[in-house]
Amino acid sequence: MSGPTPSSARGLTMLELLLAIVVTSFVGLALSTALTATARGMTGAGDARSALQRAHAAYVRLRAYTDPALCVFQHDPERGFVVWLDDSRYSGTVNLTEIRVFWVKPAEGVVTVERVDFPDEWPEEIVGPLDTVVPTGSDAFTAMLDQRALGNTTEEVLVDGAEQLELIFSTPDPLDAARFQARLTMDAGTEDAQPVLMALGMRAHQKPR
Repeated sequence: MSGPTPSSARGLTMLELLLAIVVTSFVGLALSTALTATARGMTGAGDARSALQRAHAAYVRLRAYTDPALCVFQHDPERGFVVWLDDSRYSGTVNLTEIRVFWVKPAEGVVTVERVDFPDEWPEEIVGPLDTVVPTGSDAFTAMLDQRALGNTTEEVLVDGAEQLELIFSTPDPLDAARFQARLTMDAGTEDAQPVLMALGMRAHQKPR
């Protein structure tokens, strides 16, 4: 029996080479697709983990203000909320330096907290008359903005990467609520970000006179 001719051997080699190229191309494509999917999955998981960590940090920071606070003095779904932090003047009334305004800014992705901060070198003779009472039912947000325009406030970012912050009260008037819920939605890099529900309360709840 005669062996394969040179031409048939050469033809078989070319066929094998073509098949090898095709198989390698498919393997490369499959590997590239798998790596891309894995990378996307890792990125998504990393974004979700980061959002969860930021939500936990936001919860801790919010509690640092609400736990010792006396009441939620005012709530505006479009702007944020105001807490009466303490009665430092022992008057039973709410003074400018005793409130903290939490501004919710979805366009910037942040929640900030602002307070009236008169210069340390000012004596009580000057600060006292300026630390006016904020009557119940008045616009505490505007009062803070007025002080900001005078350069008498300090504002800092409390929550970063926030898409939305909603407050849920068990009473019609936030002043009456010793506890409330905050629904915080963090930017997790996805379109279906799930809100985190936080329980917040004021241990020494007190309404102003």
